[in-house]
Amino acid sequence: MSKVKAILLWLPQRILLVVFRLVLFVRNSPKWTLGILGAVTVILAGAAGTAFVVHQRVGDTEAARTEASDAAKKNVATLLSYDYRSIDGAANQRADLLTDAFKNDYAQLVTNTVAPAAKSRKLVTTTTVAAESVVDASRDQVALLLFLNQQSQADGTDQPIYTGSRVRVVVKNVDGGWRVSQMTPL
Repeated sequence: MSKVKAILLWLPQRILLVVFRLVLFVRNSPKWTLGILGAVTVILAGAAGTAFVVHQRVGDTEAARTEASDAAKKNVATLLSYDYRSIDGAANQRADLLTDAFKNDYAQLVTNTVAPAAKSRKLVTTTTVAAESVVDASRDQVALLLFLNQQSQADGTDQPIYTGSRVRVVVKNVDGGWRVSQMTPL
């Protein structure tokens, strides 16, 4: 007889023996039985409570992923689109899309790099998010990888220039809204 068959024959006998011993124990000592049942009840209640809390946190994180992803796509497309005729006030107009810690970095980028280039070449750039992927998520912060398409049209040219790029974006939940706290080109 193979070992598997021997185990399959032995296992039901062993289970019946354990059940029989439990029945005898319960009949002979009801106080112990109540104590054991009480302990098992407390343990099961604790396990159920823990499972509920974990499930709630996972649900909160999943909701954060969805909300943050939608906000990141919209905010980054706005932050990286510009018109040379109105770029001077762009950093201040878009400040509500950024965390306080990132406002200065964004303002410096627009003022020192983007605005001079846009004005000198008379550029109008439109950014769209082609795809996104959540890299890391918690209830209050989500990191994403965004794939961008940019269309830039210089004044006096017939054909726009199309470029693609990738950015790692971190958004944070601030006062119930998702704001960009970090943007790193890849």
